[in-house]
Amino acid sequence: MAEMPVGVRLRMLEGLLKSCGGPALERFDGRFYRIDEGTEDAKTADSLFALCRRGVRLEKKLSEEREPLLFTGRIGLVWLLCPVTEEKELVRIYGIGPFLPAERSTFELDNVLANVGAPLSLRADASVLLRKLPLIPFAKAQEYAAMLHYALWEEKLDLSRLRLFSGGNAPTNVRRTILLDDRQAYGAEQETLRRVREGDLSLIEQTDRVALGDAVLRPGPWGDQLTQMKSAALCRLSLLSRAAMEGGLSPETGLALFDRYAQSVTAATVPGELLALLMAMQEEFVRRVNAVRTERMSREIEAVCGYIERHLEEPLSIEALSRQTGYTEYYFSRKFKRESGLTPAAYIRKKRLEKAAVLLLTTGQDVGQIAESLQFCSASYFTASFRRQYGLSPIQYRKRSMP
Repeated sequence: MAEMPVGVRLRMLEGLLKSCGGPALERFDGRFYRIDEGTEDAKTADSLFALCRRGVRLEKKLSEEREPLLFTGRIGLVWLLCPVTEEKELVRIYGIGPFLPAERSTFELDNVLANVGAPLSLRADASVLLRKLPLIPFAKAQEYAAMLHYALWEEKLDLSRLRLFSGGNAPTNVRRTILLDDRQAYGAEQETLRRVREGDLSLIEQTDRVALGDAVLRPGPWGDQLTQMKSAALCRLSLLSRAAMEGGLSPETGLALFDRYAQSVTAATVPGELLALLMAMQEEFVRRVNAVRTERMSREIEAVCGYIERHLEEPLSIEALSRQTGYTEYYFSRKFKRESGLTPAAYIRKKRLEKAAVLLLTTGQDVGQIAESLQFCSASYFTASFRRQYGLSPIQYRKRSMP
């Protein structure tokens, strides 16, 4: 009987895994680049894999033996990896993962990702991916290792030869999340609000998830957790906007910011998005108050900014805006740019695009409808402007943010 080619054995293994609802078989080259085109979830998994390999000589460990290796990354996810080498050089990796060895909440994963310095975008994507990861206990992982090893080498795996390798602990030079009791959480919240009222920019550098309040991050079942986090985020938004107005921000601007962030909080689908919004709103409020208190933005210009944000779906002209301040158009335009950092037209465009991002996530309006409602002259101009600001087309932005 002719020997079955390794490619056929691997395809048979893939079919067996798929037929029993098991994990997918992944293929990487010797530098850990995915060979097959991956889905958005696969790209998130690859980013997590790269994060876990940082500072770890996984390539060397894999190339030492041809037996499978269970790699446990610093964030607690696991990959089963089978190496293929040529003259001790790693040329191909077949793997299963990531998967979970035990039940884990999205809160726990996001906590660890924050501790290892993962960007907010990856934390949001990881929160979505976690709900889809298979739970594979060690005994089942051993079975998959034996199957994959046989498919590659047509030999039985001695399970005592199954290798285990850990990616190490989280770095020690990053901020930690501490679960606070009610008194501590209240104290942290009051300190944050005090700094917002004073426009204290040190809050931005020192912001961690403790400063956002323990109640926002308390773990629980998925549905309950998200609902609870949204309620806590809206409560925090209300406190921040009030503190900012007490610090000198005009009521018009404070209410406009509240409305914008409230829409985004309501539209959020995963905890990672809420955490990003919490940090963004806190930073924006403290920066706005600082600008007012240090007179980088006069009351007149600050009031115009608030007016713009409340009338984004209406025509806005430099002539009408300057008339509100009593300045000439020339003086108003120069003063506005000096204080806000943007020309009036650039500021209006930026805020309309921010509003468009919210509409893409919270409504079923198509790109043309959103472009028209926000006073863009054409859908193509809107798309080009949106891509410049967000790095994605409006359609890509909407699809990428879907759970």
